[in-house]
Amino acid sequence: MNNSKIKKIALISAWIFVVPAFVLSQVSFWGTPAYATDSIADLQKQIDKVTAAKAKDEQNLVQIKSNVSSTQSVINKTQAIIQEVVTTISRKEAEINNLNDKIILQGEMLKNFLQQIYYIKSQPIIGIVLAQGNF
Repeated sequence: MNNSKIKKIALISAWIFVVPAFVLSQVSFWGTPAYATDSIADLQKQIDKVTAAKAKDEQNLVQIKSNVSSTQSVINKTQAIIQEVVTTISRKEAEINNLNDKIILQGEMLKNFLQQIYYIKSQPIIGIVLAQGNF
């Protein structure tokens, strides 16, 4: 036989015996290799940790949303109170301005009355009676 035929037979034999033996050693039909079990267990632990962290984060998110909602409610109430106070202040300022105008007007009236009283006191009573024409 020639050398090339021997090489072909050796190559075919290697494929027939070596490749299946290698594949069977890597893939076991009898169970999972120990390193794969450890890896799966480690992955499951990581999944459990991530799931627990996710649940905790979701709980924190719900609490934060609740806090934001209650804070927004307080802000809205505070804004309503501020608006009411601003309205009350504006109304009180208008009342104060009206009272100031009234004080000025009454001051002018009092001034005029005092002037009339002074004028009347400076005139004799006979002159006043004769000026009015009734006794």
